[in-house]
Amino acid sequence: MLSGAMAKLLAGLLAATALPLDAEQIMNISLVDKLRNRTVTSTVCFGSSGSKQDLYIFAHGGGLYAGDYEYLCAGGFPGTVARLVSPASDDPMDLTVMAKDLIFLAAALPVQSSTNLSSPLHGRLTSTVVLAGHSMGGAAAILAGSEAPESVKAVMSIAPGFWGPEQTKLLQGVSDKIESRLCDMPYVQLAGDQDCANSLDLQARSIWLNVSHHCADRVPRALGVLAGATHCQWTTPVVGSCPFDKPCPVPHLEREEQQQLGMYLLAALGQGHIFAELRSLNSSQIEVVDQDSPAADLGKLKSLCPCGSELIV
Repeated sequence: MLSGAMAKLLAGLLAATALPLDAEQIMNISLVDKLRNRTVTSTVCFGSSGSKQDLYIFAHGGGLYAGDYEYLCAGGFPGTVARLVSPASDDPMDLTVMAKDLIFLAAALPVQSSTNLSSPLHGRLTSTVVLAGHSMGGAAAILAGSEAPESVKAVMSIAPGFWGPEQTKLLQGVSDKIESRLCDMPYVQLAGDQDCANSLDLQARSIWLNVSHHCADRVPRALGVLAGATHCQWTTPVVGSCPFDKPCPVPHLEREEQQQLGMYLLAALGQGHIFAELRSLNSSQIEVVDQDSPAADLGKLKSLCPCGSELIV
C-alpha cells in the first residue's frame, strides 16, 4: 500500500525511534494554575538534541490518557514533548478544562525553563511552543490555539471531534472570533480516510471550515487526509480504551507506521517545513487542501466510511 518514497521515509523514522529514552529523561511535572486553583500535570520527555529544544504540548483523546501516547517519547523526536495528564475525575466531554490546561502549560513551562533554577526544565527550552492533540485533545488544541499565548507558534489537530450541542457551540465560538490567534499561526489538521469516528463527513470538513472561517489567506494552513489511517491507531491504549475503529475493505496502515508518520509531520510543523512535506506526499498516500485551494477541492477529499461492523482487534 505504501509508495516507495513513503516506505523509505517511515523506515528511517522507525530506525530513529527504536531506542527508548533513559528513565531520567521522562518525568511528571506538576504546576499550580493559581487563577483556577488547579494543579496541571504533564509527562515531559526530552528529545534527541542536547541543546535548547522547542516544546510540543500534546493532549490525549477522550477516555484515553497520556500513557496511551508513549510513542511520542520513544526517542529520536527533535523536541521536548509534554503530554497532558488529565485527572481521572475530569469530564471526558469537557473541552474547556482541557483547553485551559493547554493554554496554562504553553505559558508556564517556558517560564520554568527561563526563570526557575530548581526546575528540571531550566535552560532546556526555547521560547517556541507547538500545540497538538488527538480526538478530544485535537479539539482542545484548536480551542487553546484560538486564545494561545504568544509562545505558541503552530497548532496540529489530529482527528479532532466536537460532539454534542455544547462542544459544537465552542467550535462556533472559534469561527466567530475574527481575532482568533489561529489566524496568526500555521495550522494543520490531519484526518484518516478510514477514521469512521471523526470522519470527513461527520467532523473533519466542518471543523476545517469553522477554523478557517475568518482567516482568509493570512497564514498557511492545511487539511491532510491520510490513506489507510484510522482513528484509534493514533494511540496505543495501555490505560484507556479506544473501541471506534472498524475494518474497511482495503488494507489500513500499521499502527506503528501511522504513528511515525504523525510524529514526522508534527516535527516538520515545528521546524517550519510541514507544507513542503505535505506537498511532496500529496499523492495516493495523502490528499491535501490548503488555504489557497478552491472550495470544490474540499468536497473531493475521499473517505471510506462507513466501513464495517466488526471492531479491529
